[in-house]
Amino acid sequence: MKKKFKDLSKENHQIEYKKCEKKFPKEAWESIASFENTDGGTIYLGIDENKEFINGISNNVVQKIHEQFWDGINNGVLSYSTIKNDDIKDIQCENGRTVIKISVRKSTHHRPVFYKGNAYIRKGPNDYKISLEEALTIKRDNDLNLDRKLMRGTSISDLNMEDIDRYRSKLFEDPIQQERLGKLPLNVFLQRLNVIDYDENENLFVTLGGLLFFGKTNVIIKHIPHFQLDYFDKSNPLHERYSNRISSIVYDFNIYSFYNNVISELYSGVKNRFSISEKNGERIETGSTMRKALREALINTLMHADYEQSGYIRITVTPENYLFENPGTLLITPEQFFNEIKTKVRNPIISSLFVKIGLGEREGYGGETIQNAATMNKLKSPEIYSSDNITHLKIWSIDFLTSLDNKSINDYEKNIIKVILKSEPIPISRKKIQDVTKLSYSITNRNLSSLIDKKIIDKVGNGRGTKYSMKNSSKTLMRQMQAFPDILREIIKKEGDNFHLS
Repeated sequence: MKKKFKDLSKENHQIEYKKCEKKFPKEAWESIASFENTDGGTIYLGIDENKEFINGISNNVVQKIHEQFWDGINNGVLSYSTIKNDDIKDIQCENGRTVIKISVRKSTHHRPVFYKGNAYIRKGPNDYKISLEEALTIKRDNDLNLDRKLMRGTSISDLNMEDIDRYRSKLFEDPIQQERLGKLPLNVFLQRLNVIDYDENENLFVTLGGLLFFGKTNVIIKHIPHFQLDYFDKSNPLHERYSNRISSIVYDFNIYSFYNNVISELYSGVKNRFSISEKNGERIETGSTMRKALREALINTLMHADYEQSGYIRITVTPENYLFENPGTLLITPEQFFNEIKTKVRNPIISSLFVKIGLGEREGYGGETIQNAATMNKLKSPEIYSSDNITHLKIWSIDFLTSLDNKSINDYEKNIIKVILKSEPIPISRKKIQDVTKLSYSITNRNLSSLIDKKIIDKVGNGRGTKYSMKNSSKTLMRQMQAFPDILREIIKKEGDNFHLS
């Protein structure tokens, strides 16, 4: 019996089907280039998505198609390819014919990959030719030293000396830094920080990172026309637009002066939050974790932006959340951002300048700090994603149940969520949930399944060891253990002899 096409996964951003009869289909090259430039994917030759059944390729032409493919690769049809011999497999169909499977990885260091002088990206099930500006954006994403390049025609006079003096005084609060850098002449001091540097002809220029961090706004805009930093406070619903705006359009702001003005506004808006110790009933102040998370989010936004593409930095405060937006796509996955010690720095000079004065978590821990603040304050989990070459980081200031007001959540589900939230970050068994809520076995099971289907909670473990936690919270547990010993002690104290990891 023939296998029906409808039994296969539909085409999406990582799956492509191509009809293939007598020769390698030329349109497959666009898909390969798209996969190389986006997130990788798989191409199946010999499947026509418009037909009901999979016909495959006649076996007497399979070898010919392989040869045509490798001839194209070797003759430079694509500007670069990640595909190796093991990435191509022949799959035998039930009708005796063959489907060729080509696995394509995302190119790490050679993007964008071009086909006939054009670059393509994958969006959903389709390949799209992109503009030169979009291709240059992809190229910059591969270069994690963007801000090291020298800005020709600049000099130290293009830097804001008041900001440098302020930074220098902050830096010298550290006795080690004072001893190492305190007596250096200004030129040497700035060169040590990579704010300025010499070219091959011994001409001294400001680096891109130095100009963005300390430069005068008019000079920055001359070299980086899209440069704009904006903060909007829309937390008061009585104001039609916003109650406060801090902008490089209005003021002479570079990254450093913008940070100093915005961070104080973010801090002032954080309410004092408290949790109750289960040991002695005392109140534990948790607002500091929220302030630390906002600091990390602001620094992350400023140090990871692609300042050379269109778009600008925008921080918006609403009654429900803090939204941090920057031009440039996320260089790691959201899971890696929140749960792993893994980072890629787009602008190492800007990053280093923050770290040198004690701002910014040690490498790879900023996302975890943000996640931890949500856990400690019982808030909805933070979110990070990229769309249209903009990275969006959202930190919620409302609790999880409040965030579900517009969703279809029944009273049983709300009571179950409350119990799971109280147990966080420790997963909790169905029996414990049932004991606390006083719900029957069938009602508890039915509503747990409903919450899983709605992607609100996760099931952890199997069989009798099955437990439940809020979505993604179990992934952060190991990271919290490594980085937050106080939380670990609370967890062990809470679970006692029953503490274990699933």
